[in-house]
Amino acid sequence: AVSQPFGIAYHAVTGRAQIQKGETVLIQGCGPIGLAAMMLSTLRGARVISTDIVDYRCRRARELGAALAINAHTEDVMGPIQDLTNGQGVDKVIECVGADQDETLPQAVEAVEAGGLVTVVGSFKEDRATIPVIDFKFSEKAVIGSQGMPEGYEPVFDLMTSEGLDVEPLITHRMSLEEAPRALQMMEEKSDEVMKVVLK
Repeated sequence: AVSQPFGIAYHAVTGRAQIQKGETVLIQGCGPIGLAAMMLSTLRGARVISTDIVDYRCRRARELGAALAINAHTEDVMGPIQDLTNGQGVDKVIECVGADQDETLPQAVEAVEAGGLVTVVGSFKEDRATIPVIDFKFSEKAVIGSQGMPEGYEPVFDLMTSEGLDVEPLITHRMSLEEAPRALQMMEEKSDEVMKVVLK
């Protein structure tokens, strides 16, 4: 239940974005994959800013190590990013939202520094997205994709044993198999501050 989002995040953080110690990284989305990416980036020595549109998910990001967690619908995002990076923008962005929206990629390109990298992990409903192409082109920014977990589960298990990666905080509910429909409803509605449900 928890290894998969960490496996997807591991590929994005290490294989595609190649997050390094000392970098400032914006991670969009504080669902299981976004939080896993935040935790793995922090483990590699990066400073992470997390965004979401659900307050309890932003709170969970702060609890798990984000330097800053911002509700992108009720708070200013760019101001704190500019303050934290002395007006330069973040080194890299990892987009972990996708779905039926066209807000995160324009914001990602705006937030990243000149020459910076945006890595898209989220799965979008439509096969199109808006990018501020003038900024993108003249600032020589890059956008790449990240798909799946080709490295498998072994690197995550290694981090759990050697680096003390704790995946338990993502598990918020343990429910019986008979309660699976209710668990799915909770995930859909983001009710009861759910993150990950383990069926037993």
